Amino acid sequence: MASLDAALNRLAIALDALEQRLGGAVGAARATEDLIEQLALMKAERTEMQDEMDRLRGEVRALDDLHEDMSARLDAALREVQSVLAE
Repeated sequence: MASLDAALNRLAIALDALEQRLGGAVGAARATEDLIEQLALMKAERTEMQDEMDRLRGEVRALDDLHEDMSARLDAALREVQSVLAE
């Protein structure tokens, strides 16, 4: 009977150790899945940010073009006013 009790005790210890290791492995697997999910979200956010930056760059180019056009028009209008005043 003592040898059976000892064997059952060793089995219980082994099962506890196995559960701890499996728990760690399952936790690690969950952590890995979480990291993969977070990485996918970061990649999606990066893509969205790149798209937004491209859109904003286009707006900046359009505003620069508008600024140049308005400056040229103002310069032309100023020259006309100066010409009229000089007469």
